[in-house]
Amino acid sequence: MVSTVFKLLELLAFAFYGQKLVPEIVRTIEKDPELNNNLFLKSFANFMKQNSDVFIIHMIIDSTIHIIACLLCIYGTYKLKKWFLIPYIITQCFFTIRALFIHITAMLIIKKSVNLGILIGLTIIGGFTVLLLGYQWSGAVGMYQIINLVKSSKYKAFYGNNPFHPIDLLISSSDKDLNKKFLMKI
Repeated sequence: MVSTVFKLLELLAFAFYGQKLVPEIVRTIEKDPELNNNLFLKSFANFMKQNSDVFIIHMIIDSTIHIIACLLCIYGTYKLKKWFLIPYIITQCFFTIRALFIHITAMLIIKKSVNLGILIGLTIIGGFTVLLLGYQWSGAVGMYQIINLVKSSKYKAFYGNNPFHPIDLLISSSDKDLNKKFLMKI
């Protein structure tokens, strides 16, 4: 999953460069008078300045939890166990909302630092990244609904107990031989 890669990169960035990254963000917010007048960014910068270690540890723990949730989702999807998808659905929802917030905040911070063409490019890249994360979240929710459908009694009565090969039950044995011969020619 792509969000696992994003979280792994975030984990590595904060684990190895967190002590250098946080003061740079604070310095950027404090030196720009327009950003410093923004109440939210000013309080965020003050929090990061006073509690940078707490912020870094929170980001590392959050990334680790999300990676574990991604692995549980992969296992749950493979074994068709819907309850293994719930941690991923919850963490991915928060991750998508946070990515949107970070993207908007980053565009506010760098709008005076780069030229308009690069700003437009970064806005498009960030927008599509947030869209991709939302798509992954909706895919996990859809998989949860599909597992509910596959495990239902109506589905099992019509297609059988094996959701990976439901068509085998609908083909008679003589038709299976024809199907094998047809597939061998291809």
